[in-house]
Amino acid sequence: MLDNQDEEQQFKGSSQFKIESPQKQEKSQLDIIRAQKRMSSRIFPINGMKTQRFASSVMTTKKKIAYFLDSPQVTIAMAFITIYALFGDDIRQLVTDKNGDQGFWVVTLFCMTMFLIELTISSFVKDGYFLSFFFWLDFISTVSMIFDVGWINQAIFGTGGGSAVSTVSLTRAGRASRIGTRAGRIVRIVRLVRLAKIYKNAKQTLEREAQKLLENQMKEQDKMEIEHAQLSNQQISQQHINQEAKSGKSGGHSQVLSNKSGDDQNQEHQEPFSPNSIHMRSPKKQRLSQIDHLQVPNGGQEITHTNQDAAHSPLNRAATRVRKISQGTQKSQVSSSLSQSRSGVRQQSKIFTGQPSEQQSETNIGKELNELTIKRVITIVMCILISVPILNLNTYTQMPSSFDLGMQSILEWKSQPLVYEAMVEDYIDYHLSQRESLISLSVDDLQVYPFNNSISIEGTVRIASLNYYTTTYTDFETQAQETGSIITQTSQDDDLNALLSIIRTIFVSIVLSIAAVLFSQDVQDLVLTPVEQMLQTVEGIAKNPLKAAQEEENKAFIQMTEAKDVDTKAKEEDDKLETIILQKLIIKIGALLAIGFGEAGSEIIAQNMGNSASVNPMLPGKKMMAIFGFCDIRNFTDATEVLQQDVMVFVNEIADIVHSCVDQFCGNANKNIGDAFLLVWKFQDNDFTTDTDGNLALKPYDYIAQTADMAILAFVTIITKITSSVKLQKYKLHEGLLARIPNYSVKMGFGLHCGWAIEGAIGSEYKIDASYLSPNVNMASRLEAATKQFGSWILISGQLREIATRATQAQMRLIDRVTVKGSVQPIDIYTVDMNLDVLNRLKRKESKIVNIEPENKKKQKVIMRMKRDKLKLGITKNTIRIADQWEKDPLIKAVRAPFEKKFYELWEVGFQHYLNGKWDDAKKIFEQTLTYQKNYRDGPSNTLLTVIKEDSHNLGSWKGYRELTEK
Repeated sequence: MLDNQDEEQQFKGSSQFKIESPQKQEKSQLDIIRAQKRMSSRIFPINGMKTQRFASSVMTTKKKIAYFLDSPQVTIAMAFITIYALFGDDIRQLVTDKNGDQGFWVVTLFCMTMFLIELTISSFVKDGYFLSFFFWLDFISTVSMIFDVGWINQAIFGTGGGSAVSTVSLTRAGRASRIGTRAGRIVRIVRLVRLAKIYKNAKQTLEREAQKLLENQMKEQDKMEIEHAQLSNQQISQQHINQEAKSGKSGGHSQVLSNKSGDDQNQEHQEPFSPNSIHMRSPKKQRLSQIDHLQVPNGGQEITHTNQDAAHSPLNRAATRVRKISQGTQKSQVSSSLSQSRSGVRQQSKIFTGQPSEQQSETNIGKELNELTIKRVITIVMCILISVPILNLNTYTQMPSSFDLGMQSILEWKSQPLVYEAMVEDYIDYHLSQRESLISLSVDDLQVYPFNNSISIEGTVRIASLNYYTTTYTDFETQAQETGSIITQTSQDDDLNALLSIIRTIFVSIVLSIAAVLFSQDVQDLVLTPVEQMLQTVEGIAKNPLKAAQEEENKAFIQMTEAKDVDTKAKEEDDKLETIILQKLIIKIGALLAIGFGEAGSEIIAQNMGNSASVNPMLPGKKMMAIFGFCDIRNFTDATEVLQQDVMVFVNEIADIVHSCVDQFCGNANKNIGDAFLLVWKFQDNDFTTDTDGNLALKPYDYIAQTADMAILAFVTIITKITSSVKLQKYKLHEGLLARIPNYSVKMGFGLHCGWAIEGAIGSEYKIDASYLSPNVNMASRLEAATKQFGSWILISGQLREIATRATQAQMRLIDRVTVKGSVQPIDIYTVDMNLDVLNRLKRKESKIVNIEPENKKKQKVIMRMKRDKLKLGITKNTIRIADQWEKDPLIKAVRAPFEKKFYELWEVGFQHYLNGKWDDAKKIFEQTLTYQKNYRDGPSNTLLTVIKEDSHNLGSWKGYRELTEK
């Protein structure tokens, strides 16, 4: 609900009620407003408020939980759990036997549960964590702990069993257990990732604790410094009071001052001095308070004052003076002391946290690079560490034991020939089919295999691929020793290991190459590319400031066009990077420079952006040719007084129409002078010639004539759009404006002229305006001012009409021939007749004011610029005739329709009589053209009738033109 102040303002701003009884009526109106607010609160759904509160509560809870997860206690606890996850299973193997395994497994399950809880909570409270890179790493490292839990490991690899199991089962179980252990150790590598997380959390916790310590120390230091300053002030106060008291003594005795003025009696009551103390008020309250045991060095005598003379006593004057001095002293001392102490505290905090003395907060691009670097390093290390055991044959095979065990059995049964031969045969057959195949078998230096002692081991197998086994058997009865020797080859395993080594080397090379590319790509994308784009933007601004300034709008248009294909979340993250912010800032600065300086200041921008030296805006002027348009808002002073602060909105709404129409017709806005606007259609250097006297003349090109057409059509379009604008209709109904100006509507006057001017910076190094200086600019202003005298909306000089195409010339009417102040050369004045009452009588559909979003406005602006560039190109190539707008534009056609051919024929006859000095004949015709249209008075006819009436006595000296009195 509104508070009382808002309700009263709403009530006072309302013009719907007339206050008859100030108290009752005001109370009644406030009750109505409160009732309306209560009704509106009922109308709006309460569920929305509840939803908003619930969302706010959820956000607060999430922040609290996230803060708890990052707290020192949780960080330390998770650090110990992580260390156990890394080394717990190995410690179990070292310090205990099978009977103690279950205790370790329980602890492992607890750690795994804590990791899962942390993973789940973080997914809900930390934005961007769920399904991110670090989420999957934490998830994999948590799941990897399954292999450390014996019960789960046995269930997966089938290594469980009772006590009474066969040898084969034990062998298989042991093999499966070893496979599970190896798999667990491989996956356990992922848990190393949590070490980086521990370091990050520890660093953040340390910084937070250091910040708290810094704040606490600063508070304590502030308190100590204030107490110290107060004690110093008391000492200073005592010294000054003693000096004043000593100087105020007379004859060595204390005086009682009783002379008080009338003004002093109105002063605040002073507390009496006691023999042992003087009361002084605290510095915070700016009054005297007590200072104990202040003794005056007066031979042991003490000063005694009464309530009446306390105000004028020397001690009181001294206390007052000391109070003022001490306050300033206290402030300076406290400020200096606090500055030094706080500096020391900050230094200690920075040393404590390991930060540099001038460290700033980490930038977003630094965070992004740091995060990407951590991801890359973790990925590389994990890939390499995992590839080593995976691409190693020993991970999948184990050393054979059958060679020694089988040979022991053969030697043991050597005394039994039949059994011996059978065992040797089985031994040879079995080991010939193994990966580590048998090459040679000897018993007591007798070669049993191969049977023909013809194999040359050195010639067929590499020495590195040979394994030698020797087994000795001792008969306990005869104490005879028998020896068996075996030679095997591992060529097949060596070949496979070589292949795996090649694959591992290629894999590591690929990983490192990809990592190098990714690292360089990160720097390229986040730093180098944005910097290069910044340099290109600056170079573009230096070459063509106006075109480069449109870069922001073009990019916005492209982004809106491709919005469906762009990841909004990723784009928002990229927009936070400092390089992107700086890049956009440069574009915005270029756009602001172009908007601020305009077409006239493009050379200033280009020179200073392309020059590495200091800024020099005061460049020499340049002579050029252009069409100058000047327009002014009528009754602007009255509108300003009525609208007050809303006058800015009023002017800007008009400026939006003026500038957009001028831009649409390839012109440029130059100056906004409150109620007036200077618009320019600038010609290029190759569009005009310069004679020996420095005079400029436009070349007879078609597109130059069409440029003149565009200037005239732009102003005519502005007039029709202002009259029909839905936004500006509200000013017709504004009570304040209607009270000041009956039948008010937004009206403007327009003047157009063509000629040379000096383009450049006007002002000083403190403030400049990029504009044009020339009598031709002043001529456009004078023509605009003369529209009030002629009762026309627009006045056009004869020089500009001569440049325009014949189709546009046919739309203009010659209404006078005059000389202006400072010139003896007469000029013709033309106008474009428009009856704007036609627009007011047209039945238009009711249209609502649509507030366009800034992004959509940029899109529209880019589309309009594309149309303008297309129009400009078509005019340059002479493929478009802009004069066709006189017949194509429905508004222009409507306001021009009432002016018939007969009207112009009649006017031409009368105007020729006027120029020839036949004013009586001209008067009769002008009286007809004045009211030729029903309910419409022709402005130029009325003006010339006034001239004929007032200047008839000068008819004898008439030269065919008159002096224009309007400046």
